[in-house]
Amino acid sequence: MLDEGLPYTSGPEWLGREILNGRWVLAVSGTHGKTSTASMLAWILDHAGLEPGFLIGGVPSNFGVSARLGKGRYFVVEADEYDSAFFDKRSKFVHYRPNTLVINNLEYDHADIFPNLAAIETQFHHLIRCVPATDRLSAGLEMPSIVFWSEASGPGSICAG
Repeated sequence: MLDEGLPYTSGPEWLGREILNGRWVLAVSGTHGKTSTASMLAWILDHAGLEPGFLIGGVPSNFGVSARLGKGRYFVVEADEYDSAFFDKRSKFVHYRPNTLVINNLEYDHADIFPNLAAIETQFHHLIRCVPATDRLSAGLEMPSIVFWSEASGPGSICAG
């Protein structure tokens, strides 16, 4: 592809542009618990009859598949901070443009691409800035930098311990 000059895109960029565009995106992020939280959120929406789409890193036992396009307005995505592709070093989650963002927690992880916790916090700061001020952000109180950014992001912010 590169040698022939063919167009290409990363998976996260394609997902954001082709699947998530026009939907209410509920992004579940954080160092730990993304799969469990995203699975529960998708199940709650499904149980409410909202037929959400979802993309989850594992296979929830109540769905039997890790992804579904869904027929409803909502789409739950497990939002990972790892880089998008060899040619796009931004975190995957910046492509998702969530309306609702959940940040479970934040610890040092992915030592192969992040030199320290501050580098990861910077990526989450970029993610928080992608959430419209009128939409929703939920973050844990034990993360002072995330709480600070979320409080500055607008009235839709909710911080819970």
